Amino acid sequence: MGKARTVVDTSGSGYPPRELILGVEHNGAARAYVIERLLRQKLVQDWVGGSQVIVVVVGPDNKSTSVFEASQGDFYREPDDRLIDSTEGPSKG
Repeated sequence: MGKARTVVDTSGSGYPPRELILGVEHNGAARAYVIERLLRQKLVQDWVGGSQVIVVVVGPDNKSTSVFEASQGDFYREPDDRLIDSTEGPSKG
């Protein structure tokens, strides 16, 4: 396995040089998320490779991210940072 590139040519991508990006690959499809935008939004719902995913900012530093394959439904973030699944109610965390 080769080493993953950490700096790529962004010309023609619409992203400025040195933009921090979170890449998500699932079922042969890929999406890119601008880190600065993720940190502001805290929760993004999207579809990648035919599956619904949520990208969420987590942790005490509010700068770490996690990506989960989601069940159907909508997700919301409470002011106390709990995630709410509209089909099941508040999470236990």
